[in-house]
Amino acid sequence: MQVISNAIRIIEFVVRNQPLGVTEIAKMLDLPKTTVHRTLQSLEDNNWISRQRQDPRKWVLTPRLWLLANQGPGVEIRDLTLPAQEGLNKITDENVHITQSDGDTIVVIDKIESSQPIRVYDPLGTKVPLHQSSSGKAMLSTWTDVDIESYLDRAEEKALDNGNTSPYDRSKIRAELQQVRERGYAVNTGNWRPEISGIGTSLPLSGKDAPAPYGLAISIPTHRFDDELLPKFTEYLLDARQAILLAAGIY
Repeated sequence: MQVISNAIRIIEFVVRNQPLGVTEIAKMLDLPKTTVHRTLQSLEDNNWISRQRQDPRKWVLTPRLWLLANQGPGVEIRDLTLPAQEGLNKITDENVHITQSDGDTIVVIDKIESSQPIRVYDPLGTKVPLHQSSSGKAMLSTWTDVDIESYLDRAEEKALDNGNTSPYDRSKIRAELQQVRERGYAVNTGNWRPEISGIGTSLPLSGKDAPAPYGLAISIPTHRFDDELLPKFTEYLLDARQAILLAAGIY
């Protein structure tokens, strides 16, 4: 029973104070360093704890605990994202969305609306093809190249079925997705509807090496979206993303 008790104490301490080294944990919990190290190894073997990428001497929580909690009743993605959404909405006064991937589309599952008289109208449940929205492109960029090509095949086939003889430039989309991977966000300038633009990023809540199931986006009427606004809104968006990932224990 003492082994289980130590493991629980270490997990709780890491959640509240991560990243932490063995010495810090041992000192604060008054445990032998050998006990802490052995427990961390066991927790790592079961994917509860992992070494921080930037500094392997430090330990952090994996997404597993948060993801398991979210499979239970009464726990929603909003519990994790709401503080960052509210902060982003307050500083931009534009619509802030949480989106979820659903096959080849994204679905708006939560939003906080702008107080401005002219704002984006996109009710909950709105579906948009991945490559036509900012958060969708950000999520798509987390897919493997093989899966992206398969998606583009399906999207092109659907466009041709709808009578569009020149759907889109595949090489341009590939280049854009690579750019999204490098900078961490995507831009939509009327790709879905001309009056709607925005900036979006992925929320890799299944772990950084897995396809992102969620996205965070600022939706802006196109007439207000300009080159001057982009740098500061992008900074706000990425700060909000980081706050959500930190809350989920993802680094």
